[in-house]
Amino acid sequence: MEERGRTVLLTTHDMTEVERLAERVVLINHGRLVLDGTLDEIRRKFGSTWQVRVTLADAHAEVVPPPGIALLRQDGPRVVLGPDGPGAPTVHQALKALVERFEVTDIGIDEADLEDVMRAAYVHSEPQREGT
Repeated sequence: MEERGRTVLLTTHDMTEVERLAERVVLINHGRLVLDGTLDEIRRKFGSTWQVRVTLADAHAEVVPPPGIALLRQDGPRVVLGPDGPGAPTVHQALKALVERFEVTDIGIDEADLEDVMRAAYVHSEPQREGT
């Protein structure tokens, strides 16, 4: 459509469709514009949650995570790390930093899916009520 200068408007609650088809997302909640941006922008703002599950070669290693990465849990050689506040690295940057710092025998990644991201955007957009 870009070569013809046209836009297609798709309204859906199916986040699989959104991820597959959309370059830009406009989120409206109760008739109010909540956000307007690319999927990457929206993920950065509302869904930068990730966890990296790592098994270390040294079960007794002292785990001091790189800056911007928090140690969430440790059970012997099994460690779970996540972002530590604003300005935390992306999951890809975190993986690189962890592999450079520790000898890793196994690794897994859990990232927020688009449905979680959109839910966070809606929650963020809800006006706060007294007593909540």
